[in-house]
Amino acid sequence: MAAIDYATCDVNDVITHSLKLHPQLLADCVRLHARVHAEFADAYDDREVTKNELDLADRLRSFADATDFGDYTVPDDADVRREVFGCAARLQDLHPMMQKVIAEREDEPKARPGG
Repeated sequence: MAAIDYATCDVNDVITHSLKLHPQLLADCVRLHARVHAEFADAYDDREVTKNELDLADRLRSFADATDFGDYTVPDDADVRREVFGCAARLQDLHPMMQKVIAEREDEPKARPGG
């Protein structure tokens, strides 16, 4: 298995690496995060927040279920990507500072060809 260069990689690379190395562990971690979002959804005493948290929990479970069935597609949903990246980074023992550096690359403007 090819190594990943954390100095230049992006969020997709970290997620893809975990999907290749340990898909079941990643799915289990994402499911745990889904469960936490669902369990604490009503703690905010705000209907909209509760709805959003339960919706995120459903989307996280959907990603984990898809992974169980061999669908290793990196999620497009920004909230799901953030959670999946966090799980993948922890499974790869990435230091929190390195996680932050990689996550910040997500926000950098992409270089345009020819300009």
